Amino acid sequence: MCTRERTGTSARLTTWITAARTTRSARRSCCSCICISSDQLSAISSQRSALSEQLSAISPRRSALGEQLSAIS
Repeated sequence: MCTRERTGTSARLTTWITAARTTRSARRSCCSCICISSDQLSAISSQRSALSEQLSAISPRRSALGEQLSAIS
């Protein structure tokens, strides 16, 4: 996966993510570009951080429930 940044006509920073895929018949790599704006990238990053915090909060409760189940068994 290669990433490169460029500015468009609107002078807005855009990240181009190129994912390489190999075709079976030709056995060559064929690239498709997905254009993601920096705002979208920031939104994805903040959502990821929020999910990580939620997972961190769940882990101790999960451990406590596991201990309770062990005690019952």
